[in-house]
Amino acid sequence: MMKLSKLAAIACFSVVTLGTTLSSCKKDKPTTVSITVTDVDGNRVQSAQVKLFGESSTGSTQDIRVNYVQYTNSSGQTEFDLSELTKPGQAGFVNLNVEVTKVGECGQGLVRVEEHMDNEKTVIISVDGCADEG
Repeated sequence: MMKLSKLAAIACFSVVTLGTTLSSCKKDKPTTVSITVTDVDGNRVQSAQVKLFGESSTGSTQDIRVNYVQYTNSSGQTEFDLSELTKPGQAGFVNLNVEVTKVGECGQGLVRVEEHMDNEKTVIISVDGCADEG
């Protein structure tokens, strides 16, 4: 009888522990980068190519973790989901380069990405923004 009581106690403890563990797990918010592209007059630009990328501090292209290309929607925006790059317990994340092009107009910027947040950046494109590509 005592063995049965101990077994029942262990089973009850296991069920309570498992229930507490499962109920305390929460899904982290996604890590996203939202880029809005405007022209020099503040008008949003659709179908602009947006490149989001990271370079290593050594300049080695083999250390690049992020290299995405997308196009802006009719509202001049695009969103990159970087959730798969975050790690549990990670503090801070990364600064990423943004390059935008559309038929003779360019722009660039830097976006600081924090994990589990929607990180936002507006990039203004212009003909002058392409001067360095020459």
